[in-house]
Order: sequence, then structure tokens, then C-alpha cells
Amino acid sequence: MAPLLDHDGILLLLAKFLRTFVYGILTVSLVIYLATTGFTTFQIGIVLSTAVLGGVFSTILVVLFADKVGRRKSLSALSLLTALTGIILAVTSDFVLLAVGLFIGSLSLTGGEIGPFLSIEQSIIPQISTEPERNRSFSMYNFIGYVGFSLGSLAGVIPEILQKQVGFPVRDSYLPVFAALILAGLVLAAVYQAFGLRVEVATSNGQSRMSLPRSSRKVVLKLSALFSLDSFAGGFVIQSIISLWFFRQFGVSLSSLSLITATGQVVTAFSTLAAGRVADRIGLLNTMVFTHIASNVFLASIAFAPVLPVAVVLYLARQSLSQMDVPTRQAYVMALVPVDERTPAAGVTTLSRNISQSVGPTIAGYLLQALPTFLGTLFLLGGGLKIAYDLLLYRSFRNVPLPKPDPQT
Repeated sequence: MAPLLDHDGILLLLAKFLRTFVYGILTVSLVIYLATTGFTTFQIGIVLSTAVLGGVFSTILVVLFADKVGRRKSLSALSLLTALTGIILAVTSDFVLLAVGLFIGSLSLTGGEIGPFLSIEQSIIPQISTEPERNRSFSMYNFIGYVGFSLGSLAGVIPEILQKQVGFPVRDSYLPVFAALILAGLVLAAVYQAFGLRVEVATSNGQSRMSLPRSSRKVVLKLSALFSLDSFAGGFVIQSIISLWFFRQFGVSLSSLSLITATGQVVTAFSTLAAGRVADRIGLLNTMVFTHIASNVFLASIAFAPVLPVAVVLYLARQSLSQMDVPTRQAYVMALVPVDERTPAAGVTTLSRNISQSVGPTIAGYLLQALPTFLGTLFLLGGGLKIAYDLLLYRSFRNVPLPKPDPQT
């Protein structure tokens, strides 16, 4: 049987799909909405950074309290905050209020998912899947996420259709997008409450869950430092920034952006589905490093694309490999730490990624505004730093053996 097809697994995949679907809509359309309603490129970068910083704050709370309060309650509370973000986007276009709204919503506008939802869900997966199917479970989880992103990216064309074919004003044309975010948040809250008890971690003898990993602290902190370098580089080229680059560099329309992004997400989805099987053959670390290096060569090359078709081909080539390290990275972290330290470990590594990535969009927005004659600087910086991360990760962990599987996990 395919992994994650029991009651809790199906609910987990449903939640992942709903969440990433609305992320896909917003990743394509939000930056265009901001750009066409008077925001400068620098301001757009600040807004995107604020969204990432909101994920940082929420992830801190997850690390400290999620297992103590309960994973189901924590996920439902985060979902309701997502709905609140949709309400704020729907009722105001004020810069400060929008930044506050995106901060509390913990939205992932990067083309992949980071943040508190991911921290909790990736610690649930080992508890609802067997050891032999764990790598494929993480692949399936991420595959569903990228399918959601892809379909959401296609739906990102709705505002343009409403403007051109129905005659909606710009702001009114985006109201269905914000309504979808509200509805998704409410539905997600209900889905998480339907999870079974086995997704929770029992706390025995009054032990507090407000702790960072203990026996695995050294390895978790080392991984976190390396992941932070990768995410800092990734902050220059999150999907929303890439969409903005296509818009600024080639004047690409929202409908074309939706198609390009959706195609990229489809390619990414199937590559992540293959990642688990590749990792079973060559190992988690090798899969993480070797596919990531190749993808970053393509990423840096986008800087020199002379015309749109070349840029799109290089972008798709990058997407075909760039996220194969995601399920393998998640499985690698979960394999390195004991079962009772998985939520803190996932939270700490995710937190390090969020913090370092939060500054990237602001810097990227500034560079797009300050260097109009060579907007490809973002791709050179992002790709170069990411390759440095890959080499450091391989050097640091190539001789570190994975612990033997715990028969209780």
C-alpha cells in the first residue's frame, strides 16, 4: 500500500494540499497585486520578509509549546490565524496593516513551504508511517504539497480574468483570492481537529515539552547552522521574488506567470515523489547534496538568460531538481534524532531556516530597485551561496552514520 493512506495520513495530505493551494495563488498574484496598487519593489520585499518573520515567531511558539498544548490544537490555532490574515487582506490595502496581517498568518510565499505547520507535520509523519516507508512518506507529503502549489498557481490568473473580461477594478479582482484564504483557514482548523490521538506525543511523569533537543542538540544545531546558509541564499530567489523578476525583466502577464509557475511546480512535484526512491538507493545525504548542486548551477545561469524562453527553460531545469532535497532533508533530520525530540528538532531547524530567509526578500527587493540594468544579480548570489552550503553539508556529514531504526517508531 502507498504511504500515508490511512485515516490520519489522508487528513495530513488533505491539509497539506489545501494549505499549499492557497499559497500557490498568493505566491503568483500577491506581488503583482502589490506592484499594481502602488507599492515599490523595496516595499514588496519588506512585506514578503514580514511574512517570513511571522513564520519565525510562530515556529518559536511551536518549538516551546506545540507538544505540550497538543499538535491538533496548535495546528488549528495556526489555521484560524491564516483565516484572519485573509480578512485583513480583504478589508485594507494599508502597507502597515498588510505587513501585520502577513506576519500573523505564517504564509509560505516561497514556492516551497517553511514555517510552523511544516515543523509540526514533519514530526507527525514518522508516527503514522512505518520505518521502511518513511522516505516515501516524506516524498508523498511533499508531492501533494507541490501539486497544491501548481493548481493554486493556475488559479492565480483569476484576478486578471476578472479585470479583463468582467471589468473588475484591480483591488476588487483580488477579493476572491483573499476569500479563498479565509475559507481554507477555516476548513484546515476543522481538518486538524479530526486527527487521531496517535499524532500527539504523550508527556509522561509531568515532563515538560518546553525544551530543545537534548541528546541530539549538537547535531541539530550544526544542521541548523548549515540550513540557515541555504535559506539565506534562498531568500533572494523565493518564488514570489522570481515572479516579480519575470514581471520586471520581461513584462510577463499574470496569466503567463501563473502558467510558468504552475509548470515549475508540476515538475517539482514529480521530482520530490522520486526523491524517496532515489534516497533508498544512494542515501539521504547524497540525494540532498548532488541534486541540489545541479539545480543551483541552473539557478545561477538564469541571470544570463537573454530572452524569456531561455529563462523559462533554465527555471524549469532548476525546478526539476531544486526540491529533491526537501523530503530527504526532513527524513534525514527525523532519522538523526530520538522520537521524543522530533518536534523540537523540526522546530529548531525550521526556525533557523526562517530567520535566515527573512532578510533575503527585503535585500532582493532593494537590489531589483537599485540595479535595474542587471536584475540577475539575485540568481548569482542565491545560486553561489547555495552551492557553498551543499559542499559544507557534504563535508560535515558524509562520515556521520544514521542511527539504527527504533523498532517502536
